[in-house]
Amino acid sequence: MTSITERLPTETLHLIVSSLDAPSDVLSLALSCKALAVIAIPRHLNYRVFRVRVSRSADIFKFLAQAELTAAEVRELDILPENISDVCQGDYGPDRWMADPLVPPNELVLTRQMEHLKGRPSAEQTREDERLLIEALKRMKTLKRFGWYRFPQPLVGDGDDLWSVLGSLGSLEELDVVDLPTLMRMTVYRRGIKELSTTQTVCST
Repeated sequence: MTSITERLPTETLHLIVSSLDAPSDVLSLALSCKALAVIAIPRHLNYRVFRVRVSRSADIFKFLAQAELTAAEVRELDILPENISDVCQGDYGPDRWMADPLVPPNELVLTRQMEHLKGRPSAEQTREDERLLIEALKRMKTLKRFGWYRFPQPLVGDGDDLWSVLGSLGSLEELDVVDLPTLMRMTVYRRGIKELSTTQTVCST
């Protein structure tokens, strides 16, 4: 007698796994039977949560911008600080920004991501990297959480800027933003829970 997972089409099994947001839930489902394990690992399990640095993730963003089905599996994306000095100026929730970056399988971790960058990238390079990030975000149709822990704030402010794209997704439930104004040198922490398009930002200093 065949099991129900053997009778269901592969597309249906993918939809079942895609309905789970937490990596722990995906793993639990994968452990339930071989058919689901083949579906869930690595496509779903490896792409649920990303913690990356903008300057070291160009190839990752390019891949996700071109692989819409894979990008749609991303549920959480944290943009980490580039330098440790940036995170010593306030309480940014260290469990998040001090965590080791999570990236896709090794075939996506190319030379640029493996390099240790000295100093800060140029403003021009940062804008280019941010545009790649924005193109990838457009494909993350089921993104639930986004965190920006990088200083300075996003440089791309025209056309499809970061915040406009996040608001257009319609899936976002949680937004964490650390903003350090260059002149004020004060920590502004914003957190919104609900869809971004309907969330009023709460600020505290």
